[in-house]
Amino acid sequence: ATRLPVWMKPNAGLPRLVEGQAVYDTTPEAFASACAGLVQAGADFIGGCCGTTPEHIRALCQAIKPRRGTAGEEAG
Repeated sequence: ATRLPVWMKPNAGLPRLVEGQAVYDTTPEAFASACAGLVQAGADFIGGCCGTTPEHIRALCQAIKPRRGTAGEEAG
């Protein structure tokens, strides 16, 4: 365990090469489902790396509930 923040930036699965381009087949919904376990494991920040799109992050945000206050939220 650590008192330091834990930041995770998973890829959208493993890439496959298609006509010289890396293609990631993981859907936003599958990405979000897989990331839910990171919250349970104690991740403080979760983002996305290779192969993720704004749709992946949107699905992730909808799939997890913030454990702490979010930006723009008033303390109280």
